[in-house]
Amino acid sequence: MWEFASYVISSSPVVANNVAHMYLALTQGEGSFISSAAVHLWDGEEEKDQAATILERIRKITHPVFGPRDSSDITLYAKWTVQGGISYTVEHYQQNLAGDGYDLVEADTEHLTGETDTTATANPKTYTGFTFDGTVEGTVASGNIAGDGSLVLKLYYTRNSYDVTYAYTGTVPTGASALPEKATVKYGAPVTVAEAATAPGYTFSGWSQKEDFTMPAENVTITGSFTANSNTEYTVRHHFQNILDDAYDADTAMLSETLSGTTDTLTAAAAKTVAGFTAQSFQQKNIAGDGSTVVDIYYNRNSYTVTYAVTGTVDPNPNYKQADYRFGQNVAAEAAAAKAGYDFIGWANEPAVMPANDV
Repeated sequence: MWEFASYVISSSPVVANNVAHMYLALTQGEGSFISSAAVHLWDGEEEKDQAATILERIRKITHPVFGPRDSSDITLYAKWTVQGGISYTVEHYQQNLAGDGYDLVEADTEHLTGETDTTATANPKTYTGFTFDGTVEGTVASGNIAGDGSLVLKLYYTRNSYDVTYAYTGTVPTGASALPEKATVKYGAPVTVAEAATAPGYTFSGWSQKEDFTMPAENVTITGSFTANSNTEYTVRHHFQNILDDAYDADTAMLSETLSGTTDTLTAAAAKTVAGFTAQSFQQKNIAGDGSTVVDIYYNRNSYTVTYAVTGTVDPNPNYKQADYRFGQNVAAEAAAAKAGYDFIGWANEPAVMPANDV
């Protein structure tokens, strides 16, 4: 029996007709066949009619040696081969900033080819700030290559989030403003830099990130530091003991002065030299940045002696009597000295108020 093998590559009736002529030209004897001849796989009504016509022609072929063959001896085979070069598409989608959808990265769409009815698998790309997520709804990571080139693979990439953290460097002074809270920001999102920090008596350097920025694909730490001011004010108050020696009355006598120095260093208060008073020891204090530092210096009221002396040639006595008085205290008038047969002329230089020295 003569066998005819046909391969599917063309829809042209001319090609199919040529196959019949090739068969006649190449047939050498009983059972021979054409291994490379080709006719189309007819799948439409019109094509089926054309195929029937060609088959009829083949049946009428006369072998050059054996003559006409019974039509039942001829079998027409249609054979399919896998076709390469079939197109398919790979699309890549990145999550938007709002986090409610994905945008196609058109520039990265891949137009590839493969063999019909084989499995194509997409290879995820590496994108800065994004991570491939095969769990996103709509993901088509692999699929069968359809002969009509309709396969579309889709890969989705979730937008990464990174931390923005603030930190102080160096010594953090008392009263420094609280650091901004750590923020988690999506890659590519705008970031507003926090307001400058403050601390009483200090100047802030400013944040290391000077301007607002777009979130990069990494964590960001923004730093700042403080420098102590050299003109922070503090107060020195001078308190003087009262006449009664029972208090240091502000309304009796108190001097107050405002000085300045470097924040968080010691004050440079100094006792004054005031007639009739002696300053007590005191401790310097740390200069608070808010100007609230007060150094109090207390002064004790001095006591002095009044000495009564009798002069002259009659019973002289250089230490007739002595009395002690606090500075500023009223001096009691001393009674006149007495001696029979003599008149006392009175005390000379007797003060009414005790001065800041012995009399």
